[in-house]
Amino acid sequence: MYRAIIIFLFVFVNSQTISDNRYIGYDASSMVGSIVASHETIDGVFSNPASIANVDSKSISLGGGNLYGLSWLPNYYGIFIFKLPLIGNFGIGYHDLGVSYMNTDLSKETSLVVSSGRYILNDMNSKLSFGWGINWMSWETGNSAGISGDGSDGLNGQTISTYGINLGFQASLRNTYRFGIFLKNINSPIIGNGLSQQELPRRLDAGISYLPLPDVETSFTVSQQLGMQNMVLSGGFKYKINKFFNFQLGAQSNPNRFGFGFSSNIRSLILTYSFLSHPVLPSTSQFGVRYNF
Repeated sequence: MYRAIIIFLFVFVNSQTISDNRYIGYDASSMVGSIVASHETIDGVFSNPASIANVDSKSISLGGGNLYGLSWLPNYYGIFIFKLPLIGNFGIGYHDLGVSYMNTDLSKETSLVVSSGRYILNDMNSKLSFGWGINWMSWETGNSAGISGDGSDGLNGQTISTYGINLGFQASLRNTYRFGIFLKNINSPIIGNGLSQQELPRRLDAGISYLPLPDVETSFTVSQQLGMQNMVLSGGFKYKINKFFNFQLGAQSNPNRFGFGFSSNIRSLILTYSFLSHPVLPSTSQFGVRYNF
């Protein structure tokens, strides 16, 4: 019982959608968030909207799993990317994180993101893309048990929401060297009222990636939550074994985490699995399916 309470408090503080989450999607979780400069990743809807300018086809991705392997922490996402005239590539992302116990929803966080990425410069030697995203965030809490413990004298649940604005940039030289920047919540969004009011975290991610071969990519990312002293360093590696199988892995410091994943391509259908460790809590496994058309 005490272990469950400790895990719940840790998740409440550190893993909420309204707080911060760098590991939404297959690429982000298996490479431990080191994808701000990665190319052709549809997870950029959440991590850097400029990167979706590199996506050549319509794509839809669905996936998720139980956070930290706990059945009462369901964590799921969905992404859809398509092209719009004059706007460029347009993406819609949905993320849902819930806390449930004995068939009762204690807390539910929802994030709905609309993003767009397009090229500002695109020639034979260099590319520069810009992206923006608007993230609508909602936090719904269930009724409290009250003093009696049966809910008869507890507080009613409530739903609060706000929105954040994200910006991203990516630059590449000869499709070999890439640089990316992502700014999250630049409008300093606030959620709640009165004593429960809080300013949502703002974050700056900056990274580089190197593609010595078209099928090999290494990346390095620095992530800094504004107002905090600790800086997160992460690195990733991606290798396309053949036209059917891909493998990738990553690691980060502060806290120390390790991730890996692999995908199987069956024509336009892609099946994915990712693993993400944690220094205190159990590991998280996510399964996903992606379709390009």
